[in-house]
Amino acid sequence: MLAAQRGRAPDGAERTYNIAAVDRALDLLETLARIGPATLAALAEDAGISRTAGFRLLRTMQARGFAIQDRARGIWRLGAGWGILSRAAANRGALGATSAPVLAALAYQRKP
Repeated sequence: MLAAQRGRAPDGAERTYNIAAVDRALDLLETLARIGPATLAALAEDAGISRTAGFRLLRTMQARGFAIQDRARGIWRLGAGWGILSRAAANRGALGATSAPVLAALAYQRKP
C-alpha cells in the first residue's frame, strides 16, 4: 500500500492514527514482495521513500531475518522471517477472517 492509499484501513474505515515509520517499512516490504529481488534504488523509488530511509529499514529487517542483501549483485530480497509469519497467519485463520466479509458481500450481490 503506497502513500496515496494510506488514508484508509483495509476494511475501508477511516484511519484515525498511524506511525509514519511503520507505514514506510510496510510500503518497502510490499514493494519488495511485488517486484522481487531488486536494488535499493529501485525499491526506494517504487516505495516512495528516500534511499537513506530504505537502506536503514532494510538493514533493520536484515538484522531480524526479514531481508537478505546480496552484496555481490547489489540486490535485496525477502528473508526467511516472512515465511514464518506467513505460516503463522495461515495456521490461525487470517485468510478466512480477512476474506469472509468480502465473500459475504459478493454472495449478497449475486442473490436474485
